[in-house]
Amino acid sequence: MTNDMNNFLLQLGTTNEDIIAISENCLQLRQLDLLGSNVIIEDAIECILKSCLHLEFIDLSFCAKISDPTIDKWITQYKNCFKRSYSPRNNDDVYTEFA
Repeated sequence: MTNDMNNFLLQLGTTNEDIIAISENCLQLRQLDLLGSNVIIEDAIECILKSCLHLEFIDLSFCAKISDPTIDKWITQYKNCFKRSYSPRNNDDVYTEFA
């Protein structure tokens, strides 16, 4: 694939439909990094967790539509390896968020 095509695909971003397709077609998936997604919803991740039984690592850091309580539930329910280094807040003032 050319660099232009790679850049184009990166700019499109990953959609919930992509995640569902992965859950249906990549059953041996071991790692998934969705760092910074503002569109991926909990239902799509649930599809991955139910279907991809070999998943060892999933990074949902900075995913605005994935809640910490849901991740806590998933950790207990699915025993997968989750990573979330940051929980997004609904705050337009970035400076107060890190105070």
